[in-house]
Amino acid sequence: MPESEILDYAIRLRVLSQGSGFFNREFDSYQEVPSYLVDGIVKAYASEKNDSK
Repeated sequence: MPESEILDYAIRLRVLSQGSGFFNREFDSYQEVPSYLVDGIVKAYASEKNDSK
């Protein structure tokens, strides 16, 4: 699961389990960024780079 989706997952898990659910995460490996996330990452990087000037 992409790191950017972990926070949403934790919130959904708590809601679905009525606060009793939990999970552990452990780094396994790097993988290619899913195509549906690439545009957002590139735009955020460009925006951050422009803001720092």
